[in-house]
Amino acid sequence: MKIFYYCHSGVHASVVTAGIHMGRLPRDHASTEEILALPHFDDRQGYPAGTPFYLGEDEKGNKVYTFAVANEKFLAPKTVRCFMDLFGLPQDQVRLVDALKYTDAALKWGGYLSVDIGLKFLGRPMLLASIKKSYPNYVQQVQRLKQELGYLN
Repeated sequence: MKIFYYCHSGVHASVVTAGIHMGRLPRDHASTEEILALPHFDDRQGYPAGTPFYLGEDEKGNKVYTFAVANEKFLAPKTVRCFMDLFGLPQDQVRLVDALKYTDAALKWGGYLSVDIGLKFLGRPMLLASIKKSYPNYVQQVQRLKQELGYLN
């Protein structure tokens, strides 16, 4: 199975949620250093929205990715599902997880300042404060997914 976490930038909420999923971040809280150490966090590397970043395999061998949806929160996942139908790929082999659910203005503006404009010294504090505030929600989201997939029995 392939699991795709997505958010506006593909390098903030989705990376944190995927990090929790893969056990790279603890389930109770995460420090600034732990968040900043995540692969691809706050670093789009010039790739456009829609480009998946492979993060590795989880404990069940499922491949975990993140990607940016920019301003197409509903269109991007719908397009992925349509392509799967078009090519006869089984829907149960891909999970799309919306990490935007808990995004607030601080995360959006922090991401814009840090990634789009390059003002990391202004954007990162906003990003990190927002992520830490929403962290319990990200953990719950991952736990719900893992329960649905039979990880937590």
